[in-house]
Amino acid sequence: MITNINFCDSWMLLGGMPAVRLSGEASTRMQGISFFVMGIVIATLAVWWSWNWLRRDFAVLPKLSLLGAAGLTVLWGMLFIIVLTMISGARELMTPKAWRPDGLTYALNEEPEEVVRDELDYENEIKLVAATLKHYQRTRGGEPPENIFYLSEAAEELGFVSLGQSLEMNYWYDPPSENGSPLLLRQLAPTKQPAWGITDDGEIIRLDQAEKTEMPKPGSVRNTRPADYP
Repeated sequence: MITNINFCDSWMLLGGMPAVRLSGEASTRMQGISFFVMGIVIATLAVWWSWNWLRRDFAVLPKLSLLGAAGLTVLWGMLFIIVLTMISGARELMTPKAWRPDGLTYALNEEPEEVVRDELDYENEIKLVAATLKHYQRTRGGEPPENIFYLSEAAEELGFVSLGQSLEMNYWYDPPSENGSPLLLRQLAPTKQPAWGITDDGEIIRLDQAEKTEMPKPGSVRNTRPADYP
């Protein structure tokens, strides 16, 4: 009887008999388990030797068996896991959504989720815009601004620097001379988000779908800067 023997590149030599091998994932898990077990064995021996070595100078210490050293090692390992889990949870609470799961560890979330403004944000901001409009009319002869950039300038005079930037980017201005609508300012908002407007007499109203101006695409022109504006 002749048996064919194939020499392979791997360490295993096959002689006509089947060979059972683990898949890639199972092999990785077995390597992880074996490394974990070996670490516990080494730590147990280190604790057992250190404890009994200290007993030579401190006779009050009880004798520690290998089983006791193993239990002590596992107990301290569990305590370390609890501490590391608490640190990970605190990190997530301090920086929500900044970390994402990456296997057994975490990695920085380089693509943060888009921040969606809620209804209260829009409502609070439109109240500041109405106050800015009243300030502009009170300090400039009672007339509404010819362009939203002038209203943005008035917001910065009141110390609302971020509001001044928001006016230029998130609002649509219709001067009374160019539009027959009583609406002077409209919030730009996504379809499902609420939006408010301000009439030419300073009244704040909630816009319906027909009156609401949709949020322009990035890079599109929202408001034209006047030629004499610095």
